[in-house]
Amino acid sequence: MAAGRADDGRADTETDLHVTICTFEPHRPGVSPTDRRVLTFGAALRAAATGLPPVRLVLRGVGPHPRGVAVLAYPEDDTADTLRRRIDRSLQAGSGLDRPGPSASRKARDWYVNLVHFAAPALGVGAVLTWCDDHREAELGSVVLPAAELVRWDATEGTVRPVPLDRVELTAG
Repeated sequence: MAAGRADDGRADTETDLHVTICTFEPHRPGVSPTDRRVLTFGAALRAAATGLPPVRLVLRGVGPHPRGVAVLAYPEDDTADTLRRRIDRSLQAGSGLDRPGPSASRKARDWYVNLVHFAAPALGVGAVLTWCDDHREAELGSVVLPAAELVRWDATEGTVRPVPLDRVELTAG
């Protein structure tokens, strides 16, 4: 999904927070904005975002997943789900070669922000699980996402960061 800013202003820049809306394909390092599949996914994203307002989400609770810990996000209205449905429809209308498999995010948690990404097997898994359990209902604020981005994730220099490949502003409303 896209960059956003927490309503209380804690984020330093608009690009500090990324919410995953769907996964188009498995990770491919070094994918460029001119890649044929990236162009297809970008066109689907632009078509899906037409006429939609910014996405508003409430951030509440945390949960573990195999590669880290995520903050759970809940849509305040139907905009986020409408965007996801439109992306699916736009991709299904494409050729069979351009259509991705089922989105991993639709099989698992609907909306999330990765809080921690483990680069190696976690030590002290029990402590991580206890911490997540202790914070499973934590009220963490809300976020407005003014744009939808197509990104690839880059893990270098000890960090995992999104590398934007395409961006569409959500301006209606």
